[in-house]
Order: sequence, then structure tokens, then C-alpha cells
Amino acid sequence: QLGQTWWLHHGKDFQQYPPEDPRRNWVEAKVVKVSPNRFAVRVSDSMAQLLDAGQPNVSIRQVDSTWTVRQRSLIHQEDSHASAGGQQWRTVGLQRSVRSTLSYVMAGKRTISASRRSASYSQCLRTYSIIGNVRWFRMAGGGIDAQELLSMAHSTLRCIEWTDITLSLMQGAILGPGCVDASCLYEISRPVDEGETIDFFMSHSWHDDAAAKFEHLQRLGKAFYQKHKRYPTFWLDKVCINQSCISDGLRVLPVNVMACSKVLVLCGHTFSQRLWCAWELFVLFSFARETASERAIWMPLHGPVSAHDQLRSFDARSSHCYDPNEEARLTSVIRAIGIDEFN
Repeated sequence: QLGQTWWLHHGKDFQQYPPEDPRRNWVEAKVVKVSPNRFAVRVSDSMAQLLDAGQPNVSIRQVDSTWTVRQRSLIHQEDSHASAGGQQWRTVGLQRSVRSTLSYVMAGKRTISASRRSASYSQCLRTYSIIGNVRWFRMAGGGIDAQELLSMAHSTLRCIEWTDITLSLMQGAILGPGCVDASCLYEISRPVDEGETIDFFMSHSWHDDAAAKFEHLQRLGKAFYQKHKRYPTFWLDKVCINQSCISDGLRVLPVNVMACSKVLVLCGHTFSQRLWCAWELFVLFSFARETASERAIWMPLHGPVSAHDQLRSFDARSSHCYDPNEEARLTSVIRAIGIDEFN
């Protein structure tokens, strides 16, 4: 909505703010224009400079039916022309492969393999333009109705093999201090075969002890093999959601949860403080009310008493998301349900 607060990630860690304060990692902006497929936000001069300092080598703007790419460090000098400010721009058409290339250019990548130039990436171009203090963004699900979104969720459903889960994969978050390069994560997972059911939906906090989670997963995988003579598959947000269009992926979370036989809850010290963890459990108990207790497998990382006490004292008002925009979306839905009922 016009005038709504929208937060932009600046990629730094200002420790003068407490961890739950979005200003530690984000810049506040205001929505100034909204259309069915995109919206624009405006930031102050000082905050724009902070954001530009963390930008990759190029900026992108839309001009009529073409995309124009400003290259701060020129990748291709040829076929370029000088703009009014003396900066180099290259105008390209809206071919699907070009759009998908731009989505990776925005991630700071100078080259892109042909295998990644797919329609799914072109649909996920997140930032339309950066012009002065105004940033344009693609609207999550913009131009896609509910039925199309549901169809997309089923066609893009993915899983990761137990043998592909490593300790390093469980350590890094997508955003924030110590974050990992998200550009190749999607390739670690694979499409779900027709008629296949994913064994486990993994619900956990990226702030919890990675080594403890990995140890539990190792034991689970070996026990599963003893019983089924194969290793299990998992739905893991980090690799099964295309990080170029994460908002669309999160909108179809119920499809991902219900596509799995079990929900594996790796409950550590911070699990009850993460709003997405609570939302995943809420989805399970909402869409599979009669079987939810049987489908949920609880694996406390530090003893059952600690985990159960945390969940009994859960309060959505004290739980947060790293991304304040996602937190605002979830909170608005939770308030419509009723916070006490949600708790």
C-alpha cells in the first residue's frame, strides 16, 4: 500500500542495534507507487548511498520494451553507448534468456551457464530498476492468480537427497552475517519425480546449532536406511526454494508441507523465537488437523524438557523473522486469525 514501510537489505551488521531491530541489517523505505505487477519504494539520500555501496557491478532499469544495463565495471565494452551522465549503458531486448541473465547479474554474477537460462529464472527477476532514490521491485506473484500459483508450486516441487546434506550446508544462512552465496543452492536439490512423496519436511531455525542438527540428521538417515533400504529425501527451504523469487516460494508453503510424509521438527534454543518455524507448524496443524500429531516428528536438539517448555511458552509477539517484510506479512495474517488462537 502507498505509504507502507518497506525494508531494504544493506548487507551490513550494525551492532549498535539489538538483533531484533531491523535497522541492524536493513534500511527503511516507503512505498511510493504500486501497480499490479510491481511497486516502487523511496529511500533517503544517506540510505541510498549506503545501499549503493553494497550493490553489485550493474544496475538495471526498464525503458519502454527494453532493459538497459549500466555496467560500473564494463563486462562488454562493445555495443555500448554513453548515457547523459557519461556512464556506460547497453540496451538489450526482452528475450527470456536475457531476462534470466539479468537476474543473475543483479546477484553480482558476471557469467551464467546456459543450463540456468530457464523460464523459471526469468519469472523471478526481483528488482526492476534502481534509479536515484527509488527502487522498483517485482510484486510477489504479480500477474499470477491462485490457480496458476498452485500449478507452479506442484511443477516446481523439489527435494534434496540425504546424501547431499552436509554440515556446511546446514551452517550458513541466506541473509545476514556469515551468509552463503545463494546463486547455486537451488541446483543442489532436484525435481520431485511424478508420483513421488518427499519423506521429510525439515522445520528448523538457522540460528540453532548446525552441528547438533547435522548429527541428528545423520542418525535419522541411517535408521531410515535400515528400515527402508534407501536413504530419505527432504524438503529444505534453503535449496528447495528458488532464492531469486523466495516470496513466491513461501506463498505456496502449504503445498510443500503437504507433499511430505512427515514434518521433522529440529527444535533448538531459538526455534520458538523464529516466526517462520511457528508458521510451518501452524500450516501442518491447519491443513492436516486429524493427522498432524502423527506426521510431526520431534527431535529436540538439547533435551525434550527444554524444547517442550519453549513451545508451551510460545508467543508470536516475541518471535521474529530476519526479513522484516516477511515478518510484517506473517504478523498481519496472524492478527487476522487472532494472536492468542495462533499461540
